[in-house]
Amino acid sequence: MEWREELMFHCKSGHQLHVSTLIKNAPLPLRFSLANLLRMWETDLENLTENAKRASHQGHFHIADIFLRQIPRLTKRAQAFRAALRNSCPELISGSISGRSTETWPRGIRNQGIED
Repeated sequence: MEWREELMFHCKSGHQLHVSTLIKNAPLPLRFSLANLLRMWETDLENLTENAKRASHQGHFHIADIFLRQIPRLTKRAQAFRAALRNSCPELISGSISGRSTETWPRGIRNQGIED
């Protein structure tokens, strides 16, 4: 049996939704917020990697190890999330995350402060 990680979201009421179901059923502003969440996770990965390098370079190997342990789990989450967004809303991936541009976002979304 092949093991794979499922990405689920849980609300305060106890409901849980698979990420692809959430994306498909979400209103447009929530989809953009989810795309922003992915961008934040990807930024966190960059920061974890940089902090691990810096700590290791300065001889703080135990601290670098703490950062390095977080990277694989967050990477898997971000990859699963990116794949779900790509399958359900490819327009969110093309301009808003990889290039960090929000020009393809509807004007109302940009004005609501959801962008950078």
